[in-house]
Amino acid sequence: MGRQIAIAMQQEDEESFLAFLASTANVVLYRSWSPSPEPVEGFTQDTSASPFWVHNLAFPWQASFERVNYENKTTGGAAGTYFRLRTLHAPLLEYSRHPIYAPNPQAGGRLYWAKPALLQSEEVTYDRAAFDVWFTSIARWVRKNGEKVSHGGTEPWCLPGARRSLQNEP
Repeated sequence: MGRQIAIAMQQEDEESFLAFLASTANVVLYRSWSPSPEPVEGFTQDTSASPFWVHNLAFPWQASFERVNYENKTTGGAAGTYFRLRTLHAPLLEYSRHPIYAPNPQAGGRLYWAKPALLQSEEVTYDRAAFDVWFTSIARWVRKNGEKVSHGGTEPWCLPGARRSLQNEP
């Protein structure tokens, strides 16, 4: 069973969060549905960019991508290509954005680790206990720097920019 913490961040919060991550580990970011099979520099503001995947390089893993071609639904012709990150059994932290501007969301943003079950232990090549310690330190930072705010059917930990947005503060 995985571990998660509900979170809401605005761009300024994402920058602070990324700075925190970089202060604790050597990390690289990936987009889930990316225009190229490479890491990204930061949490791009493109709405189709979420979720993101954070790889702490202390946990060995080689990123691989599946190339996906898609069609124009109107013409039936080729419309483009994207690359989907393969994440099965990978030592990754998933960050999904919270829908801050939705009036009544029923699902929210989160930081999630798909903690592999003990039955899958032979398929996992990284130190789960050490990753758990890293995830715990991230969740602790979120709770220290955030505040729980009710938003629709969700109650994420809101970092300062998100809290101001949800509470209509300047």
